[in-house]
Amino acid sequence: MRSNIALALAALSISTASAQPNHAHRRLHNRAATVASVLSSKAILQGQNSPTGSIRLGGGGDYEVEFTNDSDENELVLLIWNMAAGGGEYSGNAITSCSWCNGQAPAISVPLAKSTNGQNNSVTVSFDSGLSGGWGAAYADTPSTMDVEGSGGQLPNTIQEFTFAPEGVVDTSREIYPQGHHVAAQGPQCGTSTSECVFTCDDSDAACTYGYLLHNCSGPGQQGENTQNGGCAAGQPGQSKWTVSFKN
Repeated sequence: MRSNIALALAALSISTASAQPNHAHRRLHNRAATVASVLSSKAILQGQNSPTGSIRLGGGGDYEVEFTNDSDENELVLLIWNMAAGGGEYSGNAITSCSWCNGQAPAISVPLAKSTNGQNNSVTVSFDSGLSGGWGAAYADTPSTMDVEGSGGQLPNTIQEFTFAPEGVVDTSREIYPQGHHVAAQGPQCGTSTSECVFTCDDSDAACTYGYLLHNCSGPGQQGENTQNGGCAAGQPGQSKWTVSFKN
């Protein structure tokens, strides 16, 4: 009898173990399908998500950023883009891909789950030195890129912009969508958020391409107060880790 029970338990263990990868695969597939649906509803292209690109998931890069969802939403879609040459209405000039995300695919578009019950669901992304670009998140109430007057197809939310280099900076921008959600980033020397090292339009209730200034950016490691350039020092490659928190 013991032998039969042991065999039965062994068979059950093998059956359960073999089923687990299928469950995990289905969960990943379902999350990918959810991301695709969310982005489609907001007229945003899906990201490249290359494991070997200059912006890639995981640690070990010249600059590392850990993103967390500290909002009330169970899941956001993290979007990261870098500079791309030409294309769009600014043909011939450098434009930010996915900042015009209805026509330029982002480097990264992945789900960002809320950390609950002590489980850390943060996402770490590596960046090569010398890159410029930005990041933001799609929330449930983020409008379609085609429905916001003045956005020009850009992500209609608060975004943060970066130049990851020894002389580079990170800043927060409310120019595209002043009603966007709050976000805060902390680097090795200073921070930037919707209230610190933040670009806002002269008319704080409307989007703008011109007529904006950098505010509250004169502390240690910060530069550019009341100008159209500046932010929080990015730090040195290989020594600089950033944290970004998306909030309500």
